[in-house]
Amino acid sequence: MNTTIEKGKLLIAHPFLLDPNFIQTVVLVIEYEDEGAFGLVMNRPLELTVDKLSDSLGISWGGSDPAPNVCLGGPVETQTVWVVHDGGRGIGVASEVVSHVAFSSSAPAIRSMLMEPAGRFRICLGYSGWGPGQLEKEMEGGYWLLADATPELVFDIDPAAMWLKAMQTTEE
Repeated sequence: MNTTIEKGKLLIAHPFLLDPNFIQTVVLVIEYEDEGAFGLVMNRPLELTVDKLSDSLGISWGGSDPAPNVCLGGPVETQTVWVVHDGGRGIGVASEVVSHVAFSSSAPAIRSMLMEPAGRFRICLGYSGWGPGQLEKEMEGGYWLLADATPELVFDIDPAAMWLKAMQTTEE
């Protein structure tokens, strides 16, 4: 199995990974460096919808109804808001993760996406993080499988089906 972790990969929880924070999750790796890794869970929808989150932030939701659900990006700092989008419009500072998948965390970018949503996007609360060497040890332990992130996997697959779909694309 390929265990090369890098930005733009999907970490797919191995079926025997029973950690309640990561059971059957698909994590988009946003950053990967010697200092550690940062990612967002893409398939853990909350009961909270984007329009309700927008209201709680004092931002007028500009999208259609029904609004998509917010995802729990991970167990760390669950009060922080992140947006993964298709990069198809300028919403301020964005970091390309892979082609047609970008990441923004600035308040103006998030405000812009909530007021005038366009293209494909997922809003997440919280993130997943690993310290130096931690994710490598988890990979060696077989806790994660890897796949290439694609816009289709990140945006088009229903979160309830994403883990199974991603399992079918793992690098073995």
